[in-house]
Amino acid sequence: MPSNFSPLPDGGGEAVFHYSFKDCGFKVQMAEDKVIYQSTVGYRPKAKPHPSAISFPIECAYKRTKGWTAPFLNPGYASVEGQGQLSFRMMLLNEHFTGPAQSNSFPLGSFIPVWASVEQGGHQPLLLLLDECVASTSMVLEPMTPVHPIITNHGCLDDGKNGNSQFLPRYQTSEVILHLQAFRFALNEDIYIHCKLVAWDPQSFDEGKKMCNFIKQLGGWELMDDPSKSALCNCCDSVCTHRRKRDVDSGTYCKISRAIKGLPSRNSASSATMATLLYVVVFAVVAATSQAGKMDFSVECGKESVTVSWPLALPNEPNIDPYLVRLGYCTPRSVSVVPGGARVVFQFKEWRCGAEMMALKNQIVWSTELIYVPDSGEDFLLQRVACVYERQVGYWTPQKFKPVIELFGSGELVFSMSLMNTDFSGPALTAVYQLGSLIPISASVEQQSHQPLLLLLDECVAATDAKLGPDTLTHPFITNKGCFDESRKTKSSFLPRQRSSEMRLYLQAFAFALNVEVYLHCKLVAWEDGSFNEGKKACHDTNGR
Repeated sequence: MPSNFSPLPDGGGEAVFHYSFKDCGFKVQMAEDKVIYQSTVGYRPKAKPHPSAISFPIECAYKRTKGWTAPFLNPGYASVEGQGQLSFRMMLLNEHFTGPAQSNSFPLGSFIPVWASVEQGGHQPLLLLLDECVASTSMVLEPMTPVHPIITNHGCLDDGKNGNSQFLPRYQTSEVILHLQAFRFALNEDIYIHCKLVAWDPQSFDEGKKMCNFIKQLGGWELMDDPSKSALCNCCDSVCTHRRKRDVDSGTYCKISRAIKGLPSRNSASSATMATLLYVVVFAVVAATSQAGKMDFSVECGKESVTVSWPLALPNEPNIDPYLVRLGYCTPRSVSVVPGGARVVFQFKEWRCGAEMMALKNQIVWSTELIYVPDSGEDFLLQRVACVYERQVGYWTPQKFKPVIELFGSGELVFSMSLMNTDFSGPALTAVYQLGSLIPISASVEQQSHQPLLLLLDECVAATDAKLGPDTLTHPFITNKGCFDESRKTKSSFLPRQRSSEMRLYLQAFAFALNVEVYLHCKLVAWEDGSFNEGKKACHDTNGR
């Protein structure tokens, strides 16, 4: 409405509109050196749908300020929540880092490439850290187990001070390679390396979330991922603390154990062997248990069953109900009372029940716990149960992925589209195109901390109105869930992707609604990367196909 209106002697009038352009819905057009605002002044004596009695175009042109670019659109916003899984894994690599180690024998003083990674699934990109590692003579760490610390103090590679062990530069945030130099520890015994892996925010380092190498030439510590922040490693010679932000209690960690055969000292001429496959176990929850007393249990390991026998009269729990005994989380298939004790049979087609697996050179070892779960709800540890089977060469290989941790991530999706210059290096300097020329268009989705997603153009139409209505004149050019119809009869086409979150296309300018502004309306979809179907795709015509 006019801010002020004055009648003129000749019967006309003078109207003053004191508003900003955006308040009155002006259209904006950018020329090479000008910004042009366009609208219409109209007189409508009768309400809609009656037409205006007077309609006259208004155009205001201003010199374009150097370096100023008007927004091509208002970005669309959407909230999205996704669930992802973290799969931690470790293995020994060959000396070229091109695949798994072909031998489990390492000469004294040689380097053992230990590779660790986290497969993030649909979760946001995370940084893998080796928080701590120790060598031990036991598959399960106990208070009296002899250990040799390798990585301590939240990521400090202590073994690099005495030897030449080093974290190698990363190829990607989700992987770590530890060059571990063979050392003297428990000769002629099996050795296990127990490691705690942490998945963490790639942009957030502190004393408790880091990985530090000892640089002998400098006589000090260096942060592997960002040497400029090496001050975080100064605590490696004292005590490093960590922030209570997103700690291991959130589930983003895993403990992994690795079997090794008698690593020699760096001063010996002997060699060492290491199990070629991985023993993995997740310690996400520690149940409250109490030792029921060490007894002589009998364990019979069958191909598809485990039979456990024990005397009924146990200290602290003399009246055990055999039906409340569990092997890991499995319930017994059958229960029988024998003279002086009880026998339970657990049957399954494949080893499960939450059992831990270790692959040695010639044997497969499955282990879990026999527990008693009375009505009081407090679990009592009865016995550690282990079954050893002969490993058939060339027949069986354990899964590389064992620990899986559920994680949830949420983030905002910000959709945007722009007209681009010819090489897509920046916004277009004009919105005027000759008939038949190619219009470069870029669409993208900013994913914040959400999992990687694939951007798709679901449908697009050209229209003469900024808002689509039932009577709006339109020309469809992408239809049918991603089919670029316009490419069938013109040179329009999708361009190869630079990244999954962006799409580029050429739209050949076509004859439509001459002498009026044309608006492109598009529906953008963010979808799971790599998952296509008839409703989630991007197709264009190439040579009639």
